[in-house]
Amino acid sequence: MPLFTCQADLSQSSLLEPTTFESEQLLEARLRDLLEQHLPCLLPAQPLMVIAAEYGAWSNAKQSIDLLAMDEEAQLYVVEIKRTGDGGHAELQALRYAAMLSNHTIEHVVDARHHQLLKKRTDARRDEAQAEILEFLGEPDISTVKLGTTPQVILVARDFSPEITTTAMWLMERMDGFKMYCFTVQLYALGNGNHALYIDLLIPLPQQEDYLVQVRDRNAAMARQTAVASARRQRTCPLLEAAGKLRTGDALYLVKPIHKNLPPLAESERQAIYLGEGKVRWNGREFSSLTDLTLHLRNQIQPPISAIPGTEFWGLQKDGPSLAQLANTLTV
Repeated sequence: MPLFTCQADLSQSSLLEPTTFESEQLLEARLRDLLEQHLPCLLPAQPLMVIAAEYGAWSNAKQSIDLLAMDEEAQLYVVEIKRTGDGGHAELQALRYAAMLSNHTIEHVVDARHHQLLKKRTDARRDEAQAEILEFLGEPDISTVKLGTTPQVILVARDFSPEITTTAMWLMERMDGFKMYCFTVQLYALGNGNHALYIDLLIPLPQQEDYLVQVRDRNAAMARQTAVASARRQRTCPLLEAAGKLRTGDALYLVKPIHKNLPPLAESERQAIYLGEGKVRWNGREFSSLTDLTLHLRNQIQPPISAIPGTEFWGLQKDGPSLAQLANTLTV
């Protein structure tokens, strides 16, 4: 986005030329210090409290979180900052940190805040840190505070590669309650050693929020339907037996091809006998279920598979519905 300097009446405008932290010899730590002071400005609708900078208080920690923050719902935030033009591997690094934070308690957060205060004041007390946190959360007692279970992520970089933005959107589509905010930061030289800094939210934009909710709702609905269908398949034979539709000794017929590349089966191989309790006999051999039988037939070709809905391939009539279809007509 182009930025201009100008007079109060918009005259004498001048286009600011973007520059980089590297060319201006500014370290990533300087950007971290700035964000530590002004992080709440990034998400004004979601007030944040910076708990600590360069936080790495977990076992065998070799790296640290640039900024650890928390919102008013006691949800932790990982803030990862990169000077690079593509964000590097910031998303993977931040996800590792988020995973390690997922086991933290509010006591860990108080300790982190205390250590941060000690960096500035050697006489800082732990109860001061606890009081700050309780005031921010609006809670009277630390024992009542429960941290959120899904730490959020904020990434800040000059730009982001398609790999990072795609990963962020993919994760947010599939994880209810998870956000990975990507902020771009651009530095401008004003002269005389002064700089302007422009920080902009890349994703998720407000219009993307509704889309993410719709996708998550759709994914949840599909998962529920899949679970119901899977449970029903597992109960197909018992349901049909209970309804008197399937009896021990009934002949079963292959009602649809198992795989297009499977060699043609003899007429006798397209039939099985139901033995009760889900078991079947085929070609003189007993199988514990139609799924086991169907897998046995399917895995005559490569590559082998480990699961198949057997009751969708077998029925009580040669050209009739499958057992799964028949079970779907029953009232459960």
